[in-house]
Amino acid sequence: DYRSWPRVFDESPKHHGEHSLFYRFLIKIFKLVKTYQPEVKSASFTAHFMSVKSTSVKPGDNSPEGAHEDGAAYIVSALVINRKNVVGGETQILEKLDAGKKEIILKYTLQPGEFAFQADTGEELTFGNDLCHHVTPVSVAYGASGEGWRDIIGFDIVTST
Repeated sequence: DYRSWPRVFDESPKHHGEHSLFYRFLIKIFKLVKTYQPEVKSASFTAHFMSVKSTSVKPGDNSPEGAHEDGAAYIVSALVINRKNVVGGETQILEKLDAGKKEIILKYTLQPGEFAFQADTGEELTFGNDLCHHVTPVSVAYGASGEGWRDIIGFDIVTST
């Protein structure tokens, strides 16, 4: 089952993470974390720069494994940078219920400049609910020619107190 294969990402160029706007975004996200957990003293961020391509014959799938957790205390599952000639790409946040059932509690198609922030792993001990996330595939928009693209940055945020 290819959905269980680990995904490996190439390291981004150093200048991506050294941009002042990028750094200011990380500071704002850290302050957001502290809103929910004031005792957090520091955080480390792992950023994933992803570009998902769709064609007229193959949709682009950023989340082939389905609803999942990334393994960090908090995540920005997607900061959307670009959407070009695509439909779909709906962000879904789900709550794990009894007997392994999952219920969608939020679904929204993020536009450029928008992002989804959530607690990810271990939040059931802190906040009392167990969340996971998913994004639906993107397809080339009706009437668009060529390829479609959805470009995002995802962040895994590990905290320490």
